[in-house]
Amino acid sequence: ALTCGFLGDLRFGFCRGILFADRNRCCGGAENVDLVRERCLADHQGDSAWVQWVLWREYLGIQSTHHPWVGYASSFGIFVLLSAVLTGTSALLVHEFSPAARGSGIPDAKAAVSGFDLPHSFSGSCLLVKA
Repeated sequence: ALTCGFLGDLRFGFCRGILFADRNRCCGGAENVDLVRERCLADHQGDSAWVQWVLWREYLGIQSTHHPWVGYASSFGIFVLLSAVLTGTSALLVHEFSPAARGSGIPDAKAAVSGFDLPHSFSGSCLLVKA
């Protein structure tokens, strides 16, 4: 499932072997995560030896001992790029499919409770775009 943990850990790397897994799930729990070395204490979960947490700098082949900021900059760049793609996708969905999905929806709910008819604000397409 796409969770905040997955999206938050996406700035550091990804889990090879489990789709949409955050770092804690990939490593088999929070007690198996070494935050200093940025890796799992054990590179497998159960009998699946192919599940491991992969940092972006390792995936891209950036291993610089003289300039460690290069790996952090590449991780940050990938995070910014992914954030821009996801933001652009959500803006495109709202613009093209459900303009009523703009905003939080609280004013729409208040207006509906007051008796105003807002059919587009509570349609199925608006629900799908907001989700």
